[in-house]
Amino acid sequence: GSSIMIGKSRNTTVGSNTIVQNNDGIGAITFFADDGTNLDSRVANISAAVDGTPSENDTPGRLVFETTADGSAAPSERMRITSTGRLGLGTSNPESQFEIVSTSSDVGTLILRNTVGTGGYTGIGFSTNVTAGREKAAIYFQETHGTAHYTGALVFATNNVSGGATRVSTSDERMRIDASGNVMIGTTSSTLFNATS
Repeated sequence: GSSIMIGKSRNTTVGSNTIVQNNDGIGAITFFADDGTNLDSRVANISAAVDGTPSENDTPGRLVFETTADGSAAPSERMRITSTGRLGLGTSNPESQFEIVSTSSDVGTLILRNTVGTGGYTGIGFSTNVTAGREKAAIYFQETHGTAHYTGALVFATNNVSGGATRVSTSDERMRIDASGNVMIGTTSSTLFNATS
C-alpha cells in the first residue's frame, strides 16, 4: 500500500550519514486554519521524535499529539506514546502503561459511557491474560432506570473460574455500594454496613 515517509539525518550532505540524537524531531504533520487574516494559525500537530539514545539499527521513537486551545494560535501537547509503549494523556512522562494527568478539578475523571440503553453495565475489567474475554475481576456501574430519574450502584466482582474463555459476569458480584451509600458484601439486598451508622 501507499505510505508517507519522512526521514531525518544530522548530516547535511545527501548520501552521507550522521546519527540522530535523543529528542531530535524526525517529522511532523501540522494542520493550519484561516483565521480571517492569514493561514499562520496552527490547529493541531502530530510529530515524531527520537525517544532515547539511538545506535546502529536501534532508533527509539515517540509520537506526540497536540491541539490548540480556544484563544490560542499554537498547539499544546495533549497525548504522548513513548518508545516503551506507554500512553500519557496530559503528561509528557507517563510512569505507567496508561496514565491520565489533569491540572483542572473538573476534567480529571475517566468517563466510561454505555450508549446501548438504560439499565446496563459500564465498567473496567482486569485480566493478566492477553486473550480477550477472560477478565478475572471488574469494577462496574449498574444503572437503574426509574420513572423520572436514574440511580446507580458501584459493583465489585471477581471471577473464581480457572482457565477457559471466562469473564466476569453479574453472578460474580462480591461487594456493592448502592445509590444510598450502603455497602453490601456477599449480597445485593441486605445492608451490612451503612454510611450513616
